[in-house]
Amino acid sequence: MAGRRRAAAVALITAGLLAAWATPAFAPYSRQAANAVNLTETCPNYLSLEVARQAPQDIRPQNVTILAYALPASGQGPGTLVLDQTVRVRPVDPFLRPLADEPESDFELHGRAVLRWDTGRLAPGTKLLVGPPEDFESPPQALPIDATVSARCDPPNLRLSRTCSATGGPHTWRVRNPEAVAVDFNAEVLGTRPARVIIGTVPANNGVAEFTTQVPGPDVVVLFVGGVPLDVGACLK
Repeated sequence: MAGRRRAAAVALITAGLLAAWATPAFAPYSRQAANAVNLTETCPNYLSLEVARQAPQDIRPQNVTILAYALPASGQGPGTLVLDQTVRVRPVDPFLRPLADEPESDFELHGRAVLRWDTGRLAPGTKLLVGPPEDFESPPQALPIDATVSARCDPPNLRLSRTCSATGGPHTWRVRNPEAVAVDFNAEVLGTRPARVIIGTVPANNGVAEFTTQVPGPDVVVLFVGGVPLDVGACLK
């Protein structure tokens, strides 16, 4: 009876997390290096970004101010300010694959910036210039990032399943993708500090990607795509 109550409690908690959790550790679609800030999503009402660490051992959470301007149809001038936000970026573990050989290319801090309240949703295809304030000064410290609002921000129908170990060994998790295109995902193991995040790509047409977890006590995993929690699972031992 106690086991049933525990299972029911975990199911209730994880369902609540799925409904309430709005900010994943990281939600990648693509990665292209640009200065010390890299956009991983450019969506109609938010930007996901990763930030390079400032020093090899410095991976503390930090604040980063991000500006974004929507370019006019002529493509001339900075355009309309649609984002001016200080974003709290935090480390994730394991670190993502470096984009180059230099330590500064390790993008290990991640966060999300939401567009200004009076901007509304930007149409897919809108051209943006994005960067920290110093990139818009005269002279600029670096060139702002060119970005295009994506139409790929509606989350695909990925599903998470698991095979839980009864002997204290690793739990096996599977992400299934019924869509016609391959999809990048991230899965966060709740309760770990720094957050343990599994980054992967699941093939198209009912393709499956597998990963394992082993955390003392129950493992609760939330599956994210494009900044949206899609599924959740729990192993109780």
